[in-house]
Amino acid sequence: MDIDDERLFQLYKSVIFGLNNNHEIYSYIKIKAPPEIISEISLHQIKISESKKAHQSRQEKEKYDYKIAFNLNEIKKEISLIFEIMKTEEIQRGKLWDFREESEFEKINQFVLFLVRYSTTDDNEIIERLKLLDILDSMDWNLSFMDFLIQYCAAKSIDINGFAQDEKDKVIDWIKLTVERYPLDNLPKPLKNVHRTLSYLMRKIGPEWINLDFKKRYGKNFLGLAFSGFPNQIRGAIIVNYDSFSLDYLEKVLLDRVDILKFIIENFETGANNSRVIIGITGYISKHVDKLYPGLRKDIKNKITQFLKEHISEEYYPSIIDCAYLLGFSPLDMDVELISNALAIDEDRQDLVHNFAASFYIYESEYLSKIEGIYNHLSKALFISFTKEKDILKKKIFAEYFLKIHRTGGEVFKWYVDYLLSNDSNPISSRFVRYSDRSKIYSNNINDLELIEKIFVYAREKDHPSERRSAILDFAISSYREIGNSIDSDEDLKKIIESIDKLIQNDHSFMNKVKSEIVNSFHERKYRPLDFEGILELAF
Repeated sequence: MDIDDERLFQLYKSVIFGLNNNHEIYSYIKIKAPPEIISEISLHQIKISESKKAHQSRQEKEKYDYKIAFNLNEIKKEISLIFEIMKTEEIQRGKLWDFREESEFEKINQFVLFLVRYSTTDDNEIIERLKLLDILDSMDWNLSFMDFLIQYCAAKSIDINGFAQDEKDKVIDWIKLTVERYPLDNLPKPLKNVHRTLSYLMRKIGPEWINLDFKKRYGKNFLGLAFSGFPNQIRGAIIVNYDSFSLDYLEKVLLDRVDILKFIIENFETGANNSRVIIGITGYISKHVDKLYPGLRKDIKNKITQFLKEHISEEYYPSIIDCAYLLGFSPLDMDVELISNALAIDEDRQDLVHNFAASFYIYESEYLSKIEGIYNHLSKALFISFTKEKDILKKKIFAEYFLKIHRTGGEVFKWYVDYLLSNDSNPISSRFVRYSDRSKIYSNNINDLELIEKIFVYAREKDHPSERRSAILDFAISSYREIGNSIDSDEDLKKIIESIDKLIQNDHSFMNKVKSEIVNSFHERKYRPLDFEGILELAF
């Protein structure tokens, strides 16, 4: 090998690095490898080891440096030290990291460095030492420090519950100061940024931090956080569900969770003014619905029903719907015109706009299916929307949702079949014919046999059918099967067999299996096998 060939040299080195976890092979290669490579590898490994040690040392320092947050005077000294090291009175925020290689810079407290960067948001912004110190002097640091501290702990993965006892005591003092100065014992008081910090902190600390005396004296000063809508994290993407807006943490500071439920019910109309808030409070109610007295349960059910009526055109969330159903809500409590007027089509997604009205058709809830007469009520609302709609593609979407819950044929089924047959470019939504049985569209009406046979023939008239025609075929076969499941007379069985036989005679032999399923199912339902005594009676 020509060691002077740089590319070959790097390749050889890479191979050796790749095998250094296999001691036996690596030892053999080291014997055979050129000394230059072995020497370079050894130096590289030393650098890696030193880098890891330095990184671990920085991490340990970061986990200790938070302690300075409790002492403003020490923070101001550290800020001055930063500017002294940089030999300047002002610096561009984005260039702070240019000084990281300076040996003196590594001595800087990481919390303070975080605070300096946190004080601005634009990397081009100039940070002035005197101005920054003036800002800190003008702050009420006893109230402000916690925001910086929890931001730092979140960024450095520092567990607040690992604080020393004297530091925990200072955190509790901050909590007391906050709820004394800005109590949330009633709803009209505006929320402040300090309340967001309080909400996040209370989620993080363990319940053992809060003693009985604290609960008795301060507990109800936290109740307004139930309507804050603050998430359980300080930054980053938020998953929109109850876990993200959980109110369970309030139980740490209250003697009885019923206090939370009563506060929610009393302030529901005023406080439930955005989706984050309503997700939190309905999720909490759902978890503790068994704690509601009958009167409270009825009261909150009526309030949520009224909320759904007033916000029926707004985006729905499962936790809100689940809570409503759990309390006894039913779409039967709403006029079909109200539901219909809220139904709309999202043209980009080619689907219903996901609002509360649409949730009755999209969101499959076990509670909804148990409500007697619900699908008749909901199909009336859809039929109104279907009838009023003039745009063909929008009308088609209303028709598909209608046929998903109204499977007895009729005017909408006939329109849908005509729509499919009228133009090869007219789309069909495969989700309504190929997924779960609950979502499938079909007709189980024996009077629709002629239409079903017609779309079957259309779907099969080409040797290599398109995806669209394959979906239409599934639609037709599902309808044959469902008619077979719904018939109860020999006359109807004869009709469906005659229809399928025509298809079989026209080279669609696979329908023999469908025919056999229908006949067997019919006889199992209609003619039960005789017991032994019955057979004897026929024999004698």
